[in-house]
Amino acid sequence: MPRLLAGWSKREISVPVGFPLAGYIARRCLCQGALDPLFVRTLVLKQGEKTAVLVVADLLMISSTWATKLRRRLSEMAGTNPEAVVVAATHTHSGPVVDSGPFNFSSVTAKESQAREVVQGIEQRAAEALREALKFVQPVEVSAAHVMIREVATDRNLPERSKAQPFFLLRFSAPSGSALFSTLACHATVLGAKNCLASGDLHGAAARLLERDAQVALVANPASANVSTRFTRRSQTPGELARLARLVVEQARAARFHKLNAPTLTLRTRRVCFTLANLAAEVPECVAQRGRLATVAREARLIRKRLAAAREFSSGRLRIPIVTLRLGNVAIAALPFENCIDTGRFLWRHSRVMLMCCANGYWGYMPSRSARANDYEAVSSLFGRDADGQLRKKLSHLSLAGRSPVVE
Repeated sequence: MPRLLAGWSKREISVPVGFPLAGYIARRCLCQGALDPLFVRTLVLKQGEKTAVLVVADLLMISSTWATKLRRRLSEMAGTNPEAVVVAATHTHSGPVVDSGPFNFSSVTAKESQAREVVQGIEQRAAEALREALKFVQPVEVSAAHVMIREVATDRNLPERSKAQPFFLLRFSAPSGSALFSTLACHATVLGAKNCLASGDLHGAAARLLERDAQVALVANPASANVSTRFTRRSQTPGELARLARLVVEQARAARFHKLNAPTLTLRTRRVCFTLANLAAEVPECVAQRGRLATVAREARLIRKRLAAAREFSSGRLRIPIVTLRLGNVAIAALPFENCIDTGRFLWRHSRVMLMCCANGYWGYMPSRSARANDYEAVSSLFGRDADGQLRKKLSHLSLAGRSPVVE
């Protein structure tokens, strides 16, 4: 078996002053500068003739159209198939407005010329990071860890649920340094709609702290559609963002890493047909009259109106490619959704799959079976209630052979 090789790098993303920020329809201000730097981070894995590329950018989301274009460009650089390239957003709600069609979570639209310039800049930074990573590909040892993060987030609908979230880590170590790939199950919404400074929010802050111990730390967003700091944050300020990021990283540093012996790199794409909801149906009045959910209902009506007019959803079903990358007994599934945390837990227990959401596109919320009809995720979703079960069925049969108790 050929040795696993890896390379990594990162490049900063710039957001012009006066450019709109994505994440809140309620936000009224334009970007006034940067609270902290935004980055695109890249990890390349090679084994024999196989090459995989993981890209994580401090953005709210990446449309399926843009993801396809970017994956094609990066695959040509890496000499691999586009399906072996994963591009994901951290889902920060304080990143620049980029191509996210047919979804739109901003109150302001960027001028076409300026938007094109920002997108092209991000594409160029991603290409530069990949070129650097490919230049320094080297033999690595891989180790894995798993720790539960507490006192940072809860279920954002019912605070008594999901008080602890899994934090998965893969470490790639070489004599010259190391890189981390991790997934932090929490919405990147410490900063609110009044924030007018570009920021990577919680995932960006955690990544920068982890990079005190590693050269590059990719912190992706897994199944966390219904998890946020809504009931745990003391404020929505830079100081509180720093406090919560420290809490995450302090607990992550206590994780025990265990080596994955001679991990085999495998890649696979599954095309799954999902059932869509009736987008023409009205949001129930009982939801619209319930306090905070009144805002959710208004946003849901806007989103549904736009989606109902989109050609992609006219058949009532949506066929979506799902990429899985396996290293030994641990797999990463790239999902273009926002999945709920119990789906992530289910797939980890049954097949050792780490979910990487907002990846290779974006198709909105996919509520789990436990979601109530008036939960934010269910109200805003374009999927039918059986879609989550369809996803679990497709991914839960992945082989458990050789799994170790490393990350139990």
